[in-house]
Amino acid sequence: MSNHCSICGKKLSFFQSQILSETICAECKDKQAQDTARQIVEDKTQLENIRNEIVTTNSINNPQLELLKKRNKQDIISLYSQIYDSFHADGELTEQELKTLADIQNSLNLTKEEIQYNQKVLPYIYKLD
Repeated sequence: MSNHCSICGKKLSFFQSQILSETICAECKDKQAQDTARQIVEDKTQLENIRNEIVTTNSINNPQLELLKKRNKQDIISLYSQIYDSFHADGELTEQELKTLADIQNSLNLTKEEIQYNQKVLPYIYKLD
């Protein structure tokens, strides 16, 4: 067990290193917590920006898809739902909006169950045909 912080090298107290088995000092813990909080905010902002771009342009591009492929499944499902809600705000889905939703679903490997395809999208496909 080390008596020094594994990040900054600051000496740890006996209690911290031996009793609590800590390997980093309180200052480094605080910095890590701040960095984590900052990253969460940046991730949320990035998702909001992608959503806004997709809704504004009615399309999704490859750089956006590549960023989304790195996200967890729940974030992607939530984003899909938000995009659907934005498209559906006027009570209709256009052919381009349906194409964009299909591109998102197919490119990000979302199942029909995950996005409630039969309840949300399928009725509009029948309506367009």
